[in-house]
Amino acid sequence: MPVVYTLDESITATFAELDAVKSTIMGCLYHLLDPDNAYWREAILEELNKLFMWESLRFEPPGPLINNAAMKDFELYYQGQTYKIKAGTRIVSSIHALHQHKESWRVIAGDMAPLTVFEPSRFLKYGDKLLGSSWFMPFGKGPRRCPGQAAAALMVKTFLKVFIQRDWKNCRTVYPENQTKDS
Repeated sequence: MPVVYTLDESITATFAELDAVKSTIMGCLYHLLDPDNAYWREAILEELNKLFMWESLRFEPPGPLINNAAMKDFELYYQGQTYKIKAGTRIVSSIHALHQHKESWRVIAGDMAPLTVFEPSRFLKYGDKLLGSSWFMPFGKGPRRCPGQAAAALMVKTFLKVFIQRDWKNCRTVYPENQTKDS
């Protein structure tokens, strides 16, 4: 059965897609301009473009929270505790926390670089296992995932290719000082 979107849903999806693109590009820029990541500025011109984007999405997912509701009563078992969840209960999951949870990633990828280290190459070996898994879902998962995921990824990869071709040898990262009026 074809999916039919209302005008309101289409407008919402379009703006959500653009926000996801903006958030992802900003996360990528932060890591691209870090002098410690000079190697990646050269490498992403090729196939590593997508690996760099995925690792940026792991650090800064465009939608860090997923907000859903329980469809039926169920029990959740977590760290030796049982929680009774009633139908209709709001369930908000942190995608950012999931992407940084060492034990969860070890199930899929075994031994790899620490999750606190920006290491795009982790997707070289484990990309097929991680993409679509329950451990990496920067755009959500299942029927409620971001409908603009493919378009957003294409826009970000295109932006990165164009951006990285510039000469950034004289660019340095400047961290802002405390800019409050009281200081």
